[in-house]
Amino acid sequence: MNPSKRLSLVFWKTLPAILLLSLVTGCIVVQSQYGPPTGLFFQRTTMNHAFPKGTDLGSRVGTACVQSYAWLYSNGEAGVRAAAAEGGITTIRAVDYSILRYFIFYEETCTIVYGD
Repeated sequence: MNPSKRLSLVFWKTLPAILLLSLVTGCIVVQSQYGPPTGLFFQRTTMNHAFPKGTDLGSRVGTACVQSYAWLYSNGEAGVRAAAAEGGITTIRAVDYSILRYFIFYEETCTIVYGD
């Protein structure tokens, strides 16, 4: 077998392994001590970073989200200002975050604002 054909054969045999390895390593997430545990296939979590339990949250809630589809397209506005505007909030008392993930097919990250 000539060298260029052998090189081509090696390339096509190793390509699936390289692609699989690149996908798998992209799924590994370094855990933060402040973030929730992640689920590889499914995740639904809500977390709060700034306010303890029992805090008066106010009478209104506003939510703003970003959606991602198969890591190919992402769209949305998940800022605190957008969430406050959606809920008609002028005084922010607490901010939560929520994550909904179905493997790589769909992910939604939301900012939840509480206040008056």
